[in-house]
Amino acid sequence: MSRFGTRRAKIGLAAGGAAVVAGLILGVTLTVGQPAASPAPSASPSTTPSASPTATRLIPEVPRTAAVRGAVAGWNTASPSVAGRVLPEVGAAADGRLAVFIDAPNSDPGTQLLVTTVQVEPGETYSFGLSARTSTEALTTVPMTLTVGTSIVRLGQLNAAWAPVTGSYTPGPGETSVTFALAAQGSARSVSVDRAFVTDEAGVNLLPNASFEDVSTAVGIVNDSLVLAESTATVAVAGFSGEVAWRVRDASGGEVSTGDVTATGPVDAIRLDGVDQGYYSVEVSFPGGATYTTPLALIDSDPQGIPPDSRFGVVTHVDQEWYEGAARYVASLGVGVVRNDVLWEANETVAGVYSFRESYTREFPRFRANGIELMGIVDYGNPLYDSGATPYSAEAIAAYGRYAAAIAQAFDVASLEVFNEFNHERFNTGECGIAAACYLPLLRSADEAVAAVSPEVDIVAGATALYDGPWLAELWRLGGLQYADAISFHPYEVVIPPQPEALTPLVADANSAMSAASGGAPLPIWITELGWTTKTGGTELREQGAMLHRAAATALGGGVEMLVWYDLVNDFVDPASHEGNFGLFYRALDGVSALPPKPAAFAQALLIEQIGGRSLAVRPRQSEGVHSYTFGRPGDEVHVVWSPIGASTAIYPATGAVEVVHGDGSTSNVRPVGGTVTIPVGTDPVFVRTGVG
Repeated sequence: MSRFGTRRAKIGLAAGGAAVVAGLILGVTLTVGQPAASPAPSASPSTTPSASPTATRLIPEVPRTAAVRGAVAGWNTASPSVAGRVLPEVGAAADGRLAVFIDAPNSDPGTQLLVTTVQVEPGETYSFGLSARTSTEALTTVPMTLTVGTSIVRLGQLNAAWAPVTGSYTPGPGETSVTFALAAQGSARSVSVDRAFVTDEAGVNLLPNASFEDVSTAVGIVNDSLVLAESTATVAVAGFSGEVAWRVRDASGGEVSTGDVTATGPVDAIRLDGVDQGYYSVEVSFPGGATYTTPLALIDSDPQGIPPDSRFGVVTHVDQEWYEGAARYVASLGVGVVRNDVLWEANETVAGVYSFRESYTREFPRFRANGIELMGIVDYGNPLYDSGATPYSAEAIAAYGRYAAAIAQAFDVASLEVFNEFNHERFNTGECGIAAACYLPLLRSADEAVAAVSPEVDIVAGATALYDGPWLAELWRLGGLQYADAISFHPYEVVIPPQPEALTPLVADANSAMSAASGGAPLPIWITELGWTTKTGGTELREQGAMLHRAAATALGGGVEMLVWYDLVNDFVDPASHEGNFGLFYRALDGVSALPPKPAAFAQALLIEQIGGRSLAVRPRQSEGVHSYTFGRPGDEVHVVWSPIGASTAIYPATGAVEVVHGDGSTSNVRPVGGTVTIPVGTDPVFVRTGVG
């Protein structure tokens, strides 16, 4: 039985426990619906005040804002390792131009997100509070607390309208300073705060930078992410004063929108009103002649972002400097899993002593903080054992297992993949060779060692170069299935020529081989590497996204549990490099704080937004050459359909209009005739959505 389900259950219990913790906090007060700038001081402090009733508010529109790569002066903000993002925010502030944006989807209860200290007088009563909102139209319970001294206030229910949250505190004898702290008590998504205050009895606000207007950023386009929700899409610019002109172009270079703003700093907002879902470039011209251009992607998603989908993963290389902060890019796409090397030789330089590289200790917790699962690869050799070759001696194999267990104890890993492409001589230098019989001892060693310390971690076996059916079948014949929770392979043979649909027989063969060896149900299949390079003369940028759609639909439609794209960021800037252009994002551009998305990043986000939260349903029959996979339930179905051989049609039953979402993000509606809709299809998949009218 796979431990995958057990891990999910434990995560669910932990989330529920956080909600209980938030609900049990005593000594709270909540005031909403009144101005927060000048609250009346309380007559006396109260350690257990009652909560005021929540005021009824009209459903507000979520405003256009942008999270900004920068720092807020006078405040300590939580590290990205414990909270997803605590950043300046430009647009529709409660006071001035800037607020603070917080997205903490997986912070531990009690994590302090925003903190500063003020000097106070014992015995004097102070009023404190802030204004807060969420990126939701409906009222949503925000699991955060605001604490000053020993007085605790829950943020309670909020929506997109600014609402005051207030309290009071009287310092005791000898208490000359208090901490103003906003803390997470559970998963807090897309919360904005502004207009903070601790006022004395004379009405003086003692907080530094209370409206967060003093921030530091780079110069240019300073968004923290360039994958944006369509309804709130905003470009943040910094470092200039005067008239700033901008224009947005579509993928073919056509002008979509243009305008100008008067920049007064420190950060200004360019609202992308009227720009629909799609892949674009934005050009911003600043006073003095400086011009910066970057791609960006707009997704018709919830303003809070695309929820992570654990059926989709991406390979990262956090050892490389351009991967610093990679979690925000993964999260922006809705990808739920990252796969990353945990290089043995870098982390055990003294036998039996594990000191993990700084890039791992910095970046791995950031994935967790953003609600993204980590699949670590236990690779390769270590000079302390077998002269650095792939382990083959009993001593080295045992040490390999101990190292796998050390990874499981050091990091919050959801799964560990045993080696990478052991069947490929490029990665396997051991004296035993590349045979499955040589791999089995490593698999057994890792499984037994990890199970002894972290039984909830899934062990992933295989990770073969290409789909090596005979090699995997031999591994299963030797008993390998008993040491694994999932199996994996890297079927790049479907890449040249591009034939993602050829995954179907490979997956069927893998399942058949496992069933034949075990006499029972096969283990889950994870494709842990697959991608197309956009090198010069290789796959075109638009086609890379289409291949992603076709491969994902084929894989999930064939029963694959997870598809991991190779990789997140281009490894090289040379456009002719084969290995360097598999990424979903380009490398950094001058004057642009966030990594620019490639069209395939837009394609990945669009795919997850379309089918996220929907399970595979029955595959409808279509005409020859048409591939169609259905996700969801009747009334809320999404059909992913295309024809690799060229122009054709797909037919679906329908009682009302269906929406067709094309690969470029554009949409059209089709009404039924005689109880069915006929959809033209071609080589690029489209998404046919029911239940729209």
